[in-house]
Amino acid sequence: MFSIARPRSVDIAATSVANQHIRTAEDRFLAVLITICTNRMRGYARLHSRLYCISERAHSSVFQFVTLLLCFPCFHLSNLFFKITYALQKRRALLLSRKNAALGFYEPRGRSTAGGWWGAAGGTKLVSRPPSDNSVVTRT
Repeated sequence: MFSIARPRSVDIAATSVANQHIRTAEDRFLAVLITICTNRMRGYARLHSRLYCISERAHSSVFQFVTLLLCFPCFHLSNLFFKITYALQKRRALLLSRKNAALGFYEPRGRSTAGGWWGAAGGTKLVSRPPSDNSVVTRT
């Protein structure tokens, strides 16, 4: 007749722990992807540089033309991996700013982590969220 229901707080706690593990796994996966894309980007940039130097020193115009034709795709592949790495780093920074907001920390206006890495270098620190009375918070 009567069923005993589990307390709602247990479900929320279990869900919270599961979400934390998923976020940690996603952060690790993003770090691995960023590392792989960065290494590919550097490899294609080195190959581009070598092919360009070879084309500059080539004695035959045919050999110079062939090395230049191989040089251009290497540049474009390096640029593609740069864009992918940049997008992944931006995603990782967005996740970090959301995590900080969930913990009750925020960054002063104009110093978004997702918008650029210069906020930490500018000397600003994360400060605790002000009370809800909309009082003015000075930068620390």
